[in-house]
Amino acid sequence: MSITAKVFKTETFGAVDGPGVRLVIFLQGCHFRCIYCHNPESWEMTSLQARSVSVKDIIDLYERNKTFYEKGGITLSGGEPMLQAEFIKELGKECQARNIHLAIDTSACNFAQKKADYEQLLDLVNLWIIDIKALDSKLHKKLTGSDYLAGAELAKFLETKNKPFWLRQVIIQGINNDKQHIDQFANFIKSLKNCQKAEILSFHNLASDKYKSLGIDYPCKDIKMLSTPEFEDLKSYLDKLIHN
Repeated sequence: MSITAKVFKTETFGAVDGPGVRLVIFLQGCHFRCIYCHNPESWEMTSLQARSVSVKDIIDLYERNKTFYEKGGITLSGGEPMLQAEFIKELGKECQARNIHLAIDTSACNFAQKKADYEQLLDLVNLWIIDIKALDSKLHKKLTGSDYLAGAELAKFLETKNKPFWLRQVIIQGINNDKQHIDQFANFIKSLKNCQKAEILSFHNLASDKYKSLGIDYPCKDIKMLSTPEFEDLKSYLDKLIHN
């Protein structure tokens, strides 16, 4: 019996989840409870939105639009895709055999418990896109419910293995939108030679209706989005720090 994954969404023309145009598969399940999560329907491993998908299903979908993906590939996102590592291993082998670029967008929430899974995927995954929730354990706890700096630990692990990765961090009004936090992020980036790209993303509250429909209190309901000039100023500040 072939391994299947629980998937809650697919995006056939992703432009920001790795290089080129990509097929993005959103896998079900996550251990973190980020206050700004925009996919609360992905938290539990079982959900009304989730469906079972095989490796063949994903490859067939890729092949149907192969012309568009030739400079891109497949990205697994979530939720947290690494909760379904056995499936990723099988997909990774198939992608490798077909010369398909495979990226994993991860918060590494289970890295401490399942490091062996990450080890076994090192030669099958072409790019890791790591969500750095915070670089301070107290803030990480406030944002995710866990004080383990999972994303940072994965980045340092990949650095020792000489594997490429991208780093991302969400910036939230009144929480980490100050230059002290940007300084901290920049210093971390500059300590890593295998970080190919780093960026900050602006918090948005577009998921508020999802929380309401699911009967979940939205932790960020009173947080305002950063204005475009405010966010662009922080982006420029980060760029200057990491390129100087």
